[in-house]
Amino acid sequence: MKAAASFLESRGFDVYLPPHDGLGPPLTLFEPGELDRSKLATLTLALAVFQLARRCDCLVLNLNGRVPDEGGAFEAAMAFTLGTPVVLYKRDHRSELHGQDNAMITGLSHDFSSVRTVKRLPDKIMKAVGRYPRPSGRTADIPSHLHKTVELGDSVWRLLEKFRKAGVSPGPAELAALHDAYRVVT
Repeated sequence: MKAAASFLESRGFDVYLPPHDGLGPPLTLFEPGELDRSKLATLTLALAVFQLARRCDCLVLNLNGRVPDEGGAFEAAMAFTLGTPVVLYKRDHRSELHGQDNAMITGLSHDFSSVRTVKRLPDKIMKAVGRYPRPSGRTADIPSHLHKTVELGDSVWRLLEKFRKAGVSPGPAELAALHDAYRVVT
């Protein structure tokens, strides 16, 4: 997906790749146990939900392999639920169903089709976004039980951006404080 992200960026797309742009890079600096697993899980989920609810015009789901990644499947289902187009990318033929992927996954794309080469992704994304444009003011599209999660994700994203601009990563103390401040609000 890193190569696909680089290709899309070279074509003018603003790409969010969770292992690269999310909490993954800062967390590699932590010692095991420095940040409570439940806090980390909450922050990771909130960041993913925020990206899908507020920043994402289209989601590209990597279907390479026998089955999709669990996180990717969640994100694709969330995007589908929020009305955000999903584009499927699959360059191999492995699957659990004799060469066919599960319809519950392929149906997330609305047309049950996938893109087999990175070079075809920009066109497929533009067609999907044109067919299912992102509604303005995404707040109304978010179920009420997710509002606090989106707010926390927004805070996580702003913290990551602040530290990126400074050329450093937030530490466990900053992330724990962010989590704890959110817990007080809810």
